[in-house]
Amino acid sequence: MPALPSALEGSPVHPLPLITASAARLGLVRPSNELVPPARAGDGGTIVLGLVGETLSGRSPLDRLEEFCAHPDTAVLWGTALPPQALSADTVGRALDRLDDLGTRKMFTACAVRAATQWG
Repeated sequence: MPALPSALEGSPVHPLPLITASAARLGLVRPSNELVPPARAGDGGTIVLGLVGETLSGRSPLDRLEEFCAHPDTAVLWGTALPPQALSADTVGRALDRLDDLGTRKMFTACAVRAATQWG
């Protein structure tokens, strides 16, 4: 068996790939892009996906997301490369403020309707 390259590095991703696949089936990113303005470092939908993934993977409170995002391959986990500064406290705060202004029930309802349509 060949030896692994010394530059190979791993990071625990826990349920993030499963969460991302489910979010893709629900179409979470596209409506989030329409509702949440893009940040300097990434689109609003991917930031929302990152927040959902972090919340569902048990990270609480949602702090030091920028630090967490520096390790995994975000292009694999979230479908879009997301630089660490995309999840800075300021960027996340603006995205959460925008979601609050719009009403989180609106976003939840849109996802719930899609889930009901797809899975009955």
